[in-house]
This record gives sequence, structure tokens and C-alpha cells, in this order.
Amino acid sequence: MLYGEFYGVKMLFVFLLIMVSTRFVSAQDSIDTISIPQKPKVSLLSNAVFQFDNRSERYYNMRGRMNGLKLGVEFYKRFRVGLGIYANNDFYRIEPAQGSDSLFRTARFSYVTAFTEMVVFRNYYWDVSLIGSYGSGNIAANTFDNLSAIPSFVRLDTFADVHVFDLGFTAYFKMFPWLGIGAGAGSRSLRNLNDQNLFDAFNNPYFEFKLKVYLGYAYRSIFKPESILEEKMYYDYRKKKRIEYLKSKFNP
Repeated sequence: MLYGEFYGVKMLFVFLLIMVSTRFVSAQDSIDTISIPQKPKVSLLSNAVFQFDNRSERYYNMRGRMNGLKLGVEFYKRFRVGLGIYANNDFYRIEPAQGSDSLFRTARFSYVTAFTEMVVFRNYYWDVSLIGSYGSGNIAANTFDNLSAIPSFVRLDTFADVHVFDLGFTAYFKMFPWLGIGAGAGSRSLRNLNDQNLFDAFNNPYFEFKLKVYLGYAYRSIFKPESILEEKMYYDYRKKKRIEYLKSKFNP
């Protein structure tokens, strides 16, 4: 009888031990699951874009500036579409090496484009994308007579509906979730411009510096700051796992 009671107590102890161990493992799994940040949800309309561009260009031997403003929307945090407005900040002297000794021109280019942007890499701090745009604009060109001591104005020519095709790339670093500074490069091509002098001047590559405001993130920073924190935790977790993977490959 005593043996049977002892055996029963032993079996009960083993059963309780198994139950406690199972609950401990289950709880540990739950903790591990909770410790893995959830991937942020991505909606169809994920952001609104407000961006300033400052382009550095060269018109033959003259350095010039082209200022721009972009307004657009972002879908699934991967695709952006919108409108861009660009214009020279001044009239620039357009003087090729084979130009006339007695005449010279100054010109200013302004145009509007529709753009499409595809994000090829992004995390909490960085954003790299490829951009294509197409639109049209006008070139105003002043001709001056250079024979006298003070150049005299001759005429104003306007070249309307000049088609513009633009390809480039850009990279941003987010100083804040809602504000990014960036740089990029690209090439602008012109169509249906019969003036070879102006065509060669404005059909050129460029470098640019950018300032972008992510309006969606600005809204979330004020009204939903927890969502910004969750996103940062997710990308920090991904970075940690990526580093661990690389270490495992180089240090087996």
C-alpha cells in the first residue's frame, strides 16, 4: 500500500513537472515572438511628398542653377507620382566656343513635368530611388549686340512647348522621420527644339541637392508617434538579423 502511494505521488510529480516545463517553453516562445517587431502595415496611399530641388548645371562654360519644386503621392512606400516645376533662377549667358564675336545671348528655361519614382532601397534612415519624368516648357532668349562698350538689347525670342525627358537617381538621408536631405544626378534631354545653340546648352547632365518633407510622417510624428517608434524597432531588428547572417557566413 505504501509502495502504491509512493508510486502515485511520484507519477503526480512527474506529471506536474512536464506541465510546468511545457508552460515554460510555451511562455518562452511567446516572449520570443513578442520580441520580434511586427512589420509595419503598408497602405495603398502611404505618403504625400513635398520636395525642393537645387540643380547645378553647366551651359557651355557657364555654371547655372535650376530650382525645382515637386508635389506628389506615394503608393505602398515604393512608387511615387506627381508634378515637378523647374526654372532657372536667372538668365544665363549662352556662348558656345564657335559663337559670334558681335552677338551673344542670355537664356532662361522653365518647364513642368509629370514624374514617376521607384524606390529601390529604403530603411528607417535611407531612401534610394530611380526617377523618370516627361513634360514641356519654354525657353526665353535675349540677344545682345556686343560691339559697343555697353551691350545693347536686340530682340527677345521665345521657344514654346519644348519637350523634356529626364532620367536620374537620388538618395536621401532622413534627419527626422519626416525630413530628408539628399543628392542625386541625372540627364535632361530635349525634343523639338530647332535652335542648336540652345539645344546643346540645355540638353545636359546635372547634379542636384534636395530637401524633402514627408507629409505623412509629419502627421504621424504629431498624432501617432508610436507608429514611428514601431517602424524604427522593425528596421533595427532587420539590421541586427542581417549583421548576424553576414557574421555567420564569414565566421563559421
